Amino acid sequence: MTLSRTACFVITGSAVLSLASCVATREDVASLEVQVARLDKSIVTIGKDMISLEKKQADLGAKIDEVKKPVDSLNSNLNDTQNLLSNFSARFEEIRSSMESLRKDYTRQIADIAKKIETMSQNVQTRLEEIKKLSGNAKAKAAPAKSQRQAETEEIEPEDAPLKTFQEAYKDFLAKRWDLAQTGFEHYLKNHPEGSLADKSLYYIALSKKQTAGPSAAHEALEQLLSKFPKSPVARAGMIEKARLFQEEGKPQQAEGMLEYIIITYAGAKEASEAREMLKTLPHLKEKNE
Repeated sequence: MTLSRTACFVITGSAVLSLASCVATREDVASLEVQVARLDKSIVTIGKDMISLEKKQADLGAKIDEVKKPVDSLNSNLNDTQNLLSNFSARFEEIRSSMESLRKDYTRQIADIAKKIETMSQNVQTRLEEIKKLSGNAKAKAAPAKSQRQAETEEIEPEDAPLKTFQEAYKDFLAKRWDLAQTGFEHYLKNHPEGSLADKSLYYIALSKKQTAGPSAAHEALEQLLSKFPKSPVARAGMIEKARLFQEEGKPQQAEGMLEYIIITYAGAKEASEAREMLKTLPHLKEKNE
């Protein structure tokens, strides 16, 4: 193969090489062809690499989309959760406000009940005192005057007689001899109506009557205790017993009112703690708590 010295053009595929004013030899042409072949090969390799890169980019995009879906779902769930929490907070505030209103109403009702009970107790006490005065005046008019001889010969009661009378009656009470116990305590009250054990005598008379005559008779004795000795610690025990009688009679509302009065009026006393425990046993309150 012979080439001109002034100009030489070699064209292979898409590459055009212009050689001007050169002297080409067979070796030069062969070397040039080899370089062109290598260049073509490199171009093909680069094209394949670009196709592979585009494919990888497409795969990566698909994987990003797959990852994005659960992230979007998670964001949506978080938004739903936040909305639920906001609704729950509003509902909780409504419930708290309602509970506070109910508590205030309940406290006011209890205070009103306690006030009514106190008024009733004062009225009963006043009425009993009036009856006692009228009865005392009638007895004074009807009783014949004692002669001096009768007064001189009247037996003098020993100083410890009241205590012995009470102790004997209490022994009968512990032995469940209810009638004898009641008679003994009534004997004490008859001879010592203002004695130091008069309040306890009325209390045990009520408990004895509960066993023999039923709750109604026991209520009567307890009312006497509350009206005559309202400030006595025994009166608080009498209130507890009245609440217990109401409960046994199937009157939970009256029992509740009495127990609430004890809790409010005698907050620091042991009877207040006992009243709180008894409240838990009332049927309508027990069902409400459950």
